Formats: sequence, structure tokens, C-alpha cells
Amino acid sequence: MQAIRLALLAAALHAQDGFYRFSVDQDALEGAPDFGFLNAPLTSDDRITVRDGHFQTENGRRVRFFGVNLAFSANFPSAGDAPRIAKRLRRLGVNLVRLHHMDTQPDANPPNGASLLTTGPYPSLNGNSVRLLRGFLDALKAEGIYVNLNLKVGYEFRPVVDGVPLGLIPTQSKPLHIFEPRMVALQSEFTRRVLDALQLREDPVLAMVEINNESSLVYSYQTNQLPNTVAGAYRDEFQRQWNGFLRTRYSATESLREAWGPRRKTAIRCWPATGSWRCMPVRPPRYPGPRTMLSS
Repeated sequence: MQAIRLALLAAALHAQDGFYRFSVDQDALEGAPDFGFLNAPLTSDDRITVRDGHFQTENGRRVRFFGVNLAFSANFPSAGDAPRIAKRLRRLGVNLVRLHHMDTQPDANPPNGASLLTTGPYPSLNGNSVRLLRGFLDALKAEGIYVNLNLKVGYEFRPVVDGVPLGLIPTQSKPLHIFEPRMVALQSEFTRRVLDALQLREDPVLAMVEINNESSLVYSYQTNQLPNTVAGAYRDEFQRQWNGFLRTRYSATESLREAWGPRRKTAIRCWPATGSWRCMPVRPPRYPGPRTMLSS
């Protein structure tokens, strides 16, 4: 049997000599596959704004984005690779790069340049990564390519190091980072530091900013994750804010009950499934219900 396998392998390798061999030089792409003519270096007139529900430049030219996603260390190419990557993307017709997962794996060794963060208290920026990313931004801008800056993606807050409440921190801190005051304040500081360090204010290369990635309180509620992910001090804070919201809407518990109606034993809940949404009757989770939250 082994002899047969070797014979088949040898035959297959021999047959490959009959194929026409070719290679694509991505640094010298030209002709029909080259879409570089669609882009031009970005100037102050190319700053992106939104008018009538459409992306437009400052001078009113409509823009359609064809983008790619870069994640982790791919956002910090070397000074030699950055221009080559930008030119390749331009030739492929790309005019937007999503800078994703730059906060997820803080660098214990900053020279690695694999994250915008170091392992110091959040948000401690990695100066080496900032330098590499700024160089990449300049290369992209020269090739007419905008960026979508992602802020909170995968960073997981550490209570002792970051000074947030003690307790179980869910994966990527979701959804605690949406409402916990200390986490929100630290994310605001992270945003200020990133914009300042990268000198992105008024820079036309910045097309848009994603504040939060794939996380919401509604989604966590619909998938019944709140009882497990929001507990202890975080549950107390969530309840405090929920009570405050209800008090701004209703003057008394009676008006609250009238607006929300009687509590049902079952409810219809929907959540994403492969290619569609899955809906089914379920028992409401034992978590902040409007009839129990309006309390002094």
C-alpha cells in the first residue's frame, strides 16, 4: 500500500510539469487588474462627512468605500513594508482600511509593536506602535486610502491594575464597558490619547471611528447573558442607572406598570442564527425587570 501511495505521488508531481507556471508580482501590477487610477492622494478637501445619508468629501463629492480589515500586528507594519502594502491595496481598488483589534493583546514587550497598548494601567500607549501606525497612515493617505479607527474591541479590564470594581470580568469586558463609569472614563481617555498621539485631528485620512465593537446591552439581554456577565458591584451600578432612567420617565410605580403592562410568564425573544434570526418563547430572565427596579 505504501508503494502505491508513493507511485501516485510521483505521478502527480510529474504531471505538474505540464502546467503553465505563472506568478503575480503584486508590487508591479498593471493593466486590467490595476485599479489604482480610482484613488488620488488625500488632501484637506477629501475629509469625509455625511450629508443626506451619504458619505461625501468636504467639497461635496460622493464617496463609496471598498475596504479591507487589518487586525492585531498587521496594523503596525515596518517603515519599509508600509508603503508597499498601501500601494498594493490601492492597485486592488481598496480605499478604506479598518484598523481592528489594536487594543486586544497589550504588549508586555513594547518593541514588538503588536498593540497600541502596553501591559501598564489602561490606557498606556505603546510609543513604538504609535510610530509605526502613524507611518502606515501617511503611506495610506499618499495612496488615497482612508481608515476606520476602532477603539474598544478586545481589551479586557483588570480590576487591580486599572482601578475598576472587583468582580468577574467577562471576555473582552462585554458588556460592562458600556455602562460602568470608570471603564467609560478610561475609554474616553484612551480615545483622547490615541487621537493626540497619532495627530488625527483634522487629518483627512480618518474617515470614521468605531467606538464599540460587537457588544450591546440589548444583545446581552436578548441572549440571556446579563445574569452571568453583570454581577456584584456591576449589577448594583447597572440597577442604579436603570432606576435613574425609569425615574426620568415615570413619576410613580403605578405609571410605570401602566406603561409596561403586566409581567408575562413567557416572552418572545430573538437572537442571531446562521443566516437568519431565531425566535422562540422563553421565560424572562431573572434580571432587572421594570416592575421591580423603580425603588428608592
